[in-house]
Amino acid sequence: MRINGFEQIKGFYSWVFENQDKNVKPQHVSLYIFMVNQNNRNNWIEWFKMPFDLAMAGSCISSKKTYYSCLDDLMEWKLISYEKGANAWRAPLIRLEVLKDTSTVPQCEPQQNFNSTTEEESTEQLDEQLHEPQGTHNIKPITYNLKPITGNNKPEQAPDIIINYSFDDFWDDYDKKVGKKEKLIPKWQKLKDLDRELIRDFLPKYKLAQPNKKFRKNPETFLNNQGWKDELIFDNDGKTGSTIEQKRAERNELVNYAGNILANIAAKHGIGCA
Repeated sequence: MRINGFEQIKGFYSWVFENQDKNVKPQHVSLYIFMVNQNNRNNWIEWFKMPFDLAMAGSCISSKKTYYSCLDDLMEWKLISYEKGANAWRAPLIRLEVLKDTSTVPQCEPQQNFNSTTEEESTEQLDEQLHEPQGTHNIKPITYNLKPITGNNKPEQAPDIIINYSFDDFWDDYDKKVGKKEKLIPKWQKLKDLDRELIRDFLPKYKLAQPNKKFRKNPETFLNNQGWKDELIFDNDGKTGSTIEQKRAERNELVNYAGNILANIAAKHGIGCA
């Protein structure tokens, strides 16, 4: 017998109201309605295929255990017939048992019979409803703060970032221009003003402690490791490292000192110097 989908759904809900003791859950209803839909898509053939993954998705059942439990209940209640697939690659077959609407579903309250009223009375009632004072509300539409889009409106430009110590000044002051500036500029802009001030105060001392730029950190390493927070280590008890001129003067001083010692020893022993 060919199933009528609308009558089948009415019959199913009649069965639900007549079988309150069956503990019918939303999952049962969802799965059964999906079966009706699946049978409809298969042109109401008696036996239709229903893969479990498709049925779980269509009935919004996420647990395979819950799915098969609902399937067993529907078979036990004689609402469907079920045949397993021949193997793991063949879908099982389902047959819906034809249900009839037994009219046990609670009906809505009978509506008022407007035919008993005259046309004039109906017009008066309608006028009264239209002229009833309407309540006020303070609810604003969700689009109340949107500006109209016109051809004259231009997108707002992002405000310029004000930097208390520019990257170009840092680049010149650091005096070791190694690495890609375009990669370092975003890092510089993300720093706090306080950190940039600390860097500006730190650089002269850092250059005194490490006058040879070859041994200074690359700017990227300096920024990534927050080098301005490192301890400065000076040579010669807190003095700056020796320059080339200082080293030459120290060497000449040592040579002169050694020459004087040798001259004194020679004079003491009567040794003449050629």
